Amino acid sequence: MKTRKYNLSAIAMGVALAMGSISAAQAVPVNPSKDGLDAAAAAERNADLSVLPTFNKQEKSGIALVESALSLIAARTHVDEEFCPESRYTLTAVATNGVGTALIDGGPRNGGTKLTSTITGDYLGYQVLVSADAGSLLAGLAIGDYSGNHHWSHDGSIFVDKAKFTIEEPQSFNPIQYSENSIKDFYKQVLEVDGVNQAWEFDWGLEVVNKDSQPVTKWTEASWFHRADGSQGKAKVVKELLAPGTGAVQCRITYNATGTTQFNFSGNVTVKNFTN
Repeated sequence: MKTRKYNLSAIAMGVALAMGSISAAQAVPVNPSKDGLDAAAAAERNADLSVLPTFNKQEKSGIALVESALSLIAARTHVDEEFCPESRYTLTAVATNGVGTALIDGGPRNGGTKLTSTITGDYLGYQVLVSADAGSLLAGLAIGDYSGNHHWSHDGSIFVDKAKFTIEEPQSFNPIQYSENSIKDFYKQVLEVDGVNQAWEFDWGLEVVNKDSQPVTKWTEASWFHRADGSQGKAKVVKELLAPGTGAVQCRITYNATGTTQFNFSGNVTVKNFTN
């Protein structure tokens, strides 16, 4: 019977190296994006989440239309040689119980885009499908094959959307395929405005715009919504470029609108380019 001989020094060294590797693996650096994420999450937690959004079907359909329209404008900023040229649009969105429409004027050049939405669902959640009319133009360029598929969670606090469409870029013989994906988180607060308590719905989220299936820009999103119940409703959405992919350009898209019924809002969209 053979007796195995062990090199105790070699074993001890191997154990030491292994322990050193474990210690090194445990020394994980601090994620530099964590502070921003924590700040955003804290802002939501400090809101009273026991009061969930109270969006009805009209509002869910209308907000999906606004999101589709502003996502198209965000993608449109990427097309011109001068990234994010200053522009101004008008946007009107009207939604009834089952269907809705949104009209975007042509911006700085001729043309316009008409979006149509249908909403289905129940207490489990809602789906909003959005399409664009054939022949739609946005700032002079053709928008084609728009297909938006947007979803609301059952309590209205989570909104997830995705859309595909083409933009006929001036430097290309064929339309370019674009898409976008976003997630938004909604919550409700009752705030005193001009001495009157008002219910407001707020959100924050992120959106990515893709060109030929490759991500090209990332945007932060925030919105404010006050229902028109016996008073003038208000809506505001701000999208800010977070990852431009091209230099230090900053881009902000702002929608300011007022409404006369639960979802019948009209206002101006401004696109502003500024640099650090």
